[in-house]
Amino acid sequence: MNKYTLKALINPCWWVRNNPISRDLDKVYRYLLDHKDEVKVINCGPYTLHLLFRGRQYNVWWANFPYAYLSETVVTEEDGRITRCGGVLPTRATAMEFYEVFGASPEGRIDGKYRKAAELLSLTRQPEKTE
Repeated sequence: MNKYTLKALINPCWWVRNNPISRDLDKVYRYLLDHKDEVKVINCGPYTLHLLFRGRQYNVWWANFPYAYLSETVVTEEDGRITRCGGVLPTRATAMEFYEVFGASPEGRIDGKYRKAAELLSLTRQPEKTE
């Protein structure tokens, strides 16, 4: 049993997912993970992560973590051809590893304006009273 299987068993947020698993999509994400040193993060939007790998641009849905995380993938080739894949997910283990390698979703990432804990904290902070 690998660490991702154990995480999926003990963490209820991984129990329910919106879409079925696609082994083909899983192979795409595994390939990116296997060659992570060649993958460049171009941009992090509020819903999508933009990656560049060997001349191809990957636009990955990374919102709705974890139940719809990686559920939409758009690949743009150098010649402009576009391949879309949606409504399916990679395996939980691949999604967890992708999360660890390329960063968290907007809901949980450490930096950026989408960090919910920081937003909540900023709303509740009061200026210190000086006497």
